[in-house]
Amino acid sequence: MLFCHITSQVKEDKHQNLLSQRGGRGFPHLAFLDAEGLLLAVHNGQRTAAGFDETVVKAKAFVDLRKKAEAGDKAAKLEHFLQAMDLGHFTADELRKRAKELDLGKDHMAKVEAACLNMEIAAIFEGVTQDKTTWVPAGKKFAEMKKAGRVPTDPSVAPNFWVFIMEYAYSEKDAPLFEEGLAAMKERKARPQWVEAQEKRLAEIKEKK
Repeated sequence: MLFCHITSQVKEDKHQNLLSQRGGRGFPHLAFLDAEGLLLAVHNGQRTAAGFDETVVKAKAFVDLRKKAEAGDKAAKLEHFLQAMDLGHFTADELRKRAKELDLGKDHMAKVEAACLNMEIAAIFEGVTQDKTTWVPAGKKFAEMKKAGRVPTDPSVAPNFWVFIMEYAYSEKDAPLFEEGLAAMKERKARPQWVEAQEKRLAEIKEKK
């Protein structure tokens, strides 16, 4: 069944967080879900009949893998878990519980922890609006994560993580923290105009110190 969802940012409209909950980052976002609303595959190819068919094949392959895992196939269980993790099927607690049950190795556990971190960050993002007064509290939480050594590397998450840290640092007049965030953004090839504006803010903080 086709389902068209429009993110209107009107609170009364249903499913306003559906796009982000299913991993969407832009418009239009095309994906295949099962009857329970679980993501089966995201369409990233050509928007043609042939392109859609390729994504349908991926969705069916995931369903077949899930059946094998449910039937007790050990290799299928691991592969299903990893693919389901990438598709966002689990909460952070569920991820860690299932990872423990599967007795994952070091490399897989690193992926699990990275996924859990991204989910925690996404939950904080949900409280952020265009009102910049919401940016500082988010930045404070991200700064605490950074202090604990928990820094995202996902390119869809990391930029905002550092931008909000910089907003918090600016509010606290914390030049070293602001400078660290700016350096991270430079590594990610932030726009020169934006970098120039932030360097002026950094100079302002240092002057006030």
